[in-house]
This record gives sequence, C-alpha cells and structure tokens, in this order.
Amino acid sequence: MKTIYFIRHAKAKKEGSTDFLRELNKRGRANAEALGEILKEKKIIPDIIYTSTAVRALATATIISESMNFKGKFKTNDALYEFEGENLLKFVKNIEDDANIIFIVGHNCAITDVCEVLSDSAIGHIPTCGIFGIGFDVENFSDIEEKSGEVLFYSYPTKD
Repeated sequence: MKTIYFIRHAKAKKEGSTDFLRELNKRGRANAEALGEILKEKKIIPDIIYTSTAVRALATATIISESMNFKGKFKTNDALYEFEGENLLKFVKNIEDDANIIFIVGHNCAITDVCEVLSDSAIGHIPTCGIFGIGFDVENFSDIEEKSGEVLFYSYPTKD
C-alpha cells in the first residue's frame, strides 16, 4: 500500500518581488503549525516529505515538519513549482518505492487536479494549507493509475 498526502502551501503574502519568492503571512504560518500538530496527533507520519522550492511551499513544509517533530527525509524539488496536475502525476509515478507514506507540498491548480484525478473526487478547490490523503492498493508508485485511490483524509483550515 502506498499513501500520498497532498498539501497545498499555506496562505502567503500577496506581494513579493516574484511569485516564487512570496513568503507566508501570519495566518499561513499559524495554519501550517496547526496542521503539523493535527498530523502528529493523528499519527500521520510520512517516510519522506517532498516540497516545491518556492519560498511559501518550502516554509509550509518546514513548519509542518517541525511542528510534528518529523525526523525523516525532506527533499526539495524544482519540478513541484508547477501548476499542472498532469506533471504532478508524472512526478508521483516516478517516486522511489522505498517509502510508503509521503507528503507532497505544492501549489494549485496541480494539487487539486491530481487529487481529483487519482481519487475520482469532485473537490473543486483545495484551500491554502489544505491536505488531501489518498491510499493506493499498489506496491509501486509507478503502478498508480487515475481513479485508483481511496480518500483517507481531507482537511483545511477554516477562515477566522
């Protein structure tokens, strides 16, 4: 069994010298910390965390991992700064099979698109700092197919 938790980066500041360099705002940092605490409480611990190298995604992944006291592998990947679900699906199918539970921290529209395709769900829009967990009855990530996943967990912060 392979399990992937797709996480959309937390709320970022609207301004930045470039989209890539936008930092998390106060609410985004608080939501990422809260998500890490929820995951720790639910004992949802990944073998590895993959994250986009964009500042807001990397900060989200870092805060979540620190909040849940994650000590495992943490990998950045430029390809995750991508907004197309099709490319994210290619990334998933090429993940090394030594891990069974992974987190992928990235961006919309790719996060929502790939979650809908893999789980055959109608989500519409995963909010910032939303998490969508999908389980797959496969031995290898390369065997993951469209509509083959079972939704295990879906959560997102509510607006204050």
